[in-house]
Amino acid sequence: MFQAIFNVKFSEKDNFKNGGDPNKSYSKDIEDIVITGDSVTQLMNNVAKHFNVSRESFVLDANDQVGQLEVQTYTKTLTGNKCSYDKLKQGFHKGEYDLWNHCFSAQVTTTPEIVNLTEALKA
Repeated sequence: MFQAIFNVKFSEKDNFKNGGDPNKSYSKDIEDIVITGDSVTQLMNNVAKHFNVSRESFVLDANDQVGQLEVQTYTKTLTGNKCSYDKLKQGFHKGEYDLWNHCFSAQVTTTPEIVNLTEALKA
């Protein structure tokens, strides 16, 4: 089994016309978001579903770190997690409001297997 443990969130306020605002940029350790899958493909599909994004929103082996996964989302609030860009893009493009661009960072690993101690001690 494979798992992605997301524990860092970078956020920046984004204006369609002017781009990101570095004065409204935040980095925060977050409570672990753990997502699993029986294969890497299933894991990626589960991550996409959790954050409401397509896999085009992924950065694989981000920052040249093997196993690092970053997921980009857009929300209307700083505290949002699930991407709502498709619902908000029209107003965003018209300049009616700014959105928050979030980057969630995870390390992808295999999960340890549980050992049947009774069976292991019989050997």
